[in-house]
Amino acid sequence: MGFELKTYLENKLIEQFNNKYDSYYRLYFISEESIWNGFSNFNSQFGVYFKGHEQGTLPHEAMHALNLPHTFDGIHFSDKYTYEACKTNNLLDYSHKVGIKRHCTYFWQWNILNPKIQIR
Repeated sequence: MGFELKTYLENKLIEQFNNKYDSYYRLYFISEESIWNGFSNFNSQFGVYFKGHEQGTLPHEAMHALNLPHTFDGIHFSDKYTYEACKTNNLLDYSHKVGIKRHCTYFWQWNILNPKIQIR
């Protein structure tokens, strides 16, 4: 579903505005509910958000588009930092599904998003 919906939305945007928004991060808000709160792809410029998404969904998907994985993805991808799923208040966790409000990021995540950040 994700790929087809993304393609449909991107084609509709191009139909109406040509390439005017190619250099922008494009957010699509869908007024229908889904089994997902939203989705994006790594290294992309788009995010899709469905009716009922919670507060942490927008930054969660935006950071995926900027190549940031889930905090628990190291279990599968050998990331340097790995946490147990649904146990942190980090925006890249799924803890909202067990009642933990997601609201923070870690310094190492910002180093991935912007490698120029340094501790002084």
